[in-house]
Amino acid sequence: MVDWNTSLIAVRAPQNLSWLRPSFLGLHIAGGFVGLPILIITLLFSDDIPRQPDLINFCITWVIYSFSYTILGLSGKTAHPPHTLCFIQAAILQGTTPMVAIATFLLVFKTWRTFRDPFSPSARCILCFTLSVPYLVFILLLLISVGNQLAAPSTLNANNGLYCTTSGVPFRRYMIPIFSIILAALMIAFEIAIAVRYYRSRKRIITNFPLALRSTSLSLIIRLGLFNVYLFVTIGASSTFIAGRARAWAYMVQAALPLVAFILFATQRNILLTWCFWLKRKYLPNRCEDNIPESRSIRPSESGIDLSYTPIHRRDVACNSQPS
Repeated sequence: MVDWNTSLIAVRAPQNLSWLRPSFLGLHIAGGFVGLPILIITLLFSDDIPRQPDLINFCITWVIYSFSYTILGLSGKTAHPPHTLCFIQAAILQGTTPMVAIATFLLVFKTWRTFRDPFSPSARCILCFTLSVPYLVFILLLLISVGNQLAAPSTLNANNGLYCTTSGVPFRRYMIPIFSIILAALMIAFEIAIAVRYYRSRKRIITNFPLALRSTSLSLIIRLGLFNVYLFVTIGASSTFIAGRARAWAYMVQAALPLVAFILFATQRNILLTWCFWLKRKYLPNRCEDNIPESRSIRPSESGIDLSYTPIHRRDVACNSQPS
C-alpha cells in the first residue's frame, strides 16, 4: 500500500489572496452561474439553432467548474472553513479542471473532424462515449483525491483565501497543470489545422465558383483568435502553478475561463439573433438584398464542403439558404 505521507513535497505557503475574492467570485458567477446557464437553455429550446450535444455538454462542464471553485466563497465561511466543506471542495477540484479540459478538447476535435469530413455520420454510441468521457475522468480523479486526502489530511488547507485545496501533494501540484498544458497544446494544434482547412476550402470555392460569396465572418476570426490567445495564457498560468509561484493574475485567468467560454459561443450570429429576436426582420433582409439569380451566392455544400455549421461557429448562410 502506498504511503502518501512519504510522497509529500515541501512547498512555500501560498499567497493569501482573500482581497481578490470579490473579483474571483464575480467572474465565476458571471460566466458559470449566469451566462452559460442562459446559453444552455437557449441551445436546448431554440428552434433556430441546431442542437449540438457536444457544445451543450461543454457548457455544462464549465458550470460545474465554476460551482466547484466557489463552494467555499459562497458559503461565507472563508475565515474558518469547516473541515467537511473544505474536504469536499478540495476533492472535487482535483477532477473539474481535467473534466473541462477534456470536454473542450473533444469539442475542438469534433470541429476539426467536421472540417475534414463534413459528411461522415456520427454513431450514437460514439456520441454517448464522448459525452461521458469528461465525467468518467472527473469521477476517477475525485476518488483518487479522496484517497489522498484521507491518507494525508494535514495537506488540506484554504491558505490562498479563495478555495480549499491540498498542498505538498505531487498529484495535485504537477499532474493537473501538466495535463491541462498538454491538452491546451493539442487544441492549439487542431485550431491551426482548422484554420488551414478553412482557408483551403474557401480558396477552392472561390476558384471553382467566382460568383460565390467571399466575405469572411469577422466575428468568427475574432472568436477563434480570442480562443487561441486564451489557450496560450492558460498554459502560462498552469506553468506558474507547477512552479509553485502562482500570482493573482493566474487565479484570475482561472476564474475567467467560464466567462470566456460564454463570450466565445454567445457571440455567434444565430444565438445573438435568437436573443435579439426583434432584429431578425430588420437584419436578415439586408443581408439578402443582393441575392439575385444572376449573381446568387454559392452554398459551400455545393462544392462538396459544408462550412455552414460546426460546434465552434455557424457562418452567416442566411442568404445562401434562401430559395434561388
